[in-house]
Amino acid sequence: MNELCHPGNGTQTVEPQRRATAQIPARNRGDRRFVVNLPARLSAPGDTSGPDARILDVSRHGMRFQVSSAPPGPCVRVEWHGREFLGVIRHEEAATGGYTFGIELDPGSDPTVGEMLALHAAELEISNRLLREQNENLRRTKERLVAYAESLAKKNDDLCEASEAAHQASEFKSRFLASLSHELRTPLNGIVGFAQMFHDGALGPVTDVQRECLGDMLHCSDHMLTLIGHVIDLTKIETGKMTFHYQQVSLVKIIRDSIASLQPIADSNGVAVEFLSECGVDTVEGDPASVKQILYNYLSNALKFTPSGGRVQVFLTSEDDASYRIGVRDSGCGIAADDLPRLFVEFAQLHVSDKSHAGSGLGLAITRRIAEAQGGHVGAESELGRGSLFYAVLPVAPQARGSCRAAAPKTMAAVSSRPAPRL
Repeated sequence: MNELCHPGNGTQTVEPQRRATAQIPARNRGDRRFVVNLPARLSAPGDTSGPDARILDVSRHGMRFQVSSAPPGPCVRVEWHGREFLGVIRHEEAATGGYTFGIELDPGSDPTVGEMLALHAAELEISNRLLREQNENLRRTKERLVAYAESLAKKNDDLCEASEAAHQASEFKSRFLASLSHELRTPLNGIVGFAQMFHDGALGPVTDVQRECLGDMLHCSDHMLTLIGHVIDLTKIETGKMTFHYQQVSLVKIIRDSIASLQPIADSNGVAVEFLSECGVDTVEGDPASVKQILYNYLSNALKFTPSGGRVQVFLTSEDDASYRIGVRDSGCGIAADDLPRLFVEFAQLHVSDKSHAGSGLGLAITRRIAEAQGGHVGAESELGRGSLFYAVLPVAPQARGSCRAAAPKTMAAVSSRPAPRL
């Protein structure tokens, strides 16, 4: 190209073309342009101040820039990477956030353009290498994820098979226990009947020692009948064969009847039993048999573990508009904090060394299952040496009618080591 900018005597002359009016020569139209996106600084020749710009693309004969303010010119000095070269603005246009314009370069700028392209090529190579490394990492990660997904799918299949096998085994166990319990109870009732006849002298006189032995036999038989009854109840719940007959019932009457049925035991143990109704709750829709069983289990345990001279309280309160709480508080020996999680668990007995407190280990578990089958829950609060509080929260209108299957709960019953209030 001919000289475009002629510095001399502090002035500059330019060809008549002004920016936005001149066309880039035809020889430049076929130039291959390279997108570079590099930072640069623009200024008028002889002036060191000027706006920052970005080089959008470059060819051997020209460049295209983007700036935030109107570019100097028509002659411009470009500073890039410690280099500077001259050019003339051949076209410009307003763009979003500033201006874009193209310049025609001085012929002496060819080495700088080549260096610029070489630097940009090196940067592109580095970027490409990083991209290849990232793609390889992504490929390996994908392979690991696929392998993990396959392993997880296999484990899920194995878990489903194990769960199905456990379910079948549980159902078989429940059917077996139910059948065995019924088969055991029939001959045991015969043994109890004949032992009672011998004990009462209906089959002839017996000595005092024989009568004492027969009394022990009847006591053991009663305990076995209780255990068999609990196993039958548990299997009914697990197999969905326990039936609830909901009707309008008086909770106060059920509580008073339950206390009356256990009053002889309380009197013989020297334990006072009282009923506290702290609200107006009385008539609800419920299954009277299951409410009696829950209360009987709590009361019998309280009488069993409360020493002579102690006290047992039965209370009835309103939990909220949709449920009520029925509970039993005693002044007995209490429960250690380590033993609390074992409450309401099948066959868990906390005082196995004390034969006077022998039980089946199923009473509280059955209580929990019955409450949960009706949409309620159970809980306990106790501290060693300070008594215990057991309660059940039941809905005023149960969730289901008829038979109900009470599956094992997903969460433990609420237990707390907070002391029960002293009586």
